[in-house]
Amino acid sequence: MNNVYDPRKIKVFFNGSKIDGFSEDSNVAITPNGDGTRTQVGCDGEVMFSIDVNNTFTIKISLMQTSESNDILSAAYKNFRENGMLSRIYVKDDMGTTVFSSSKAAVKKYPETSFKKEGTAREWEIVTMQADEVIS
Repeated sequence: MNNVYDPRKIKVFFNGSKIDGFSEDSNVAITPNGDGTRTQVGCDGEVMFSIDVNNTFTIKISLMQTSESNDILSAAYKNFRENGMLSRIYVKDDMGTTVFSSSKAAVKKYPETSFKKEGTAREWEIVTMQADEVIS
């Protein structure tokens, strides 16, 4: 295992296009929407585990206002809304073992847009159906 982290080695591909131009504070966050395992305890203390079949995820991608990748995600959102076309997302840490992919993803909505003295970040949310591969 490599004990070095390099944010430049995080690769994100959306519909085959490389996403880059990440913001200063954050770039990618992958969050499971399900619980994984659920626990139920009966009134007599017996315990039962259930497997949560929700293997969907939310991926947040934070881009600089000037990133050309904003156009890629905007076009994917528009295409989903007009044609119902799903997208593919692939995230990999080239310095470690983390890999995430889903062949059925959609941009949730346009990011909040604000204009200030300095450029701002655009935080995109991508939601997936069942993930194809998850290695943390």
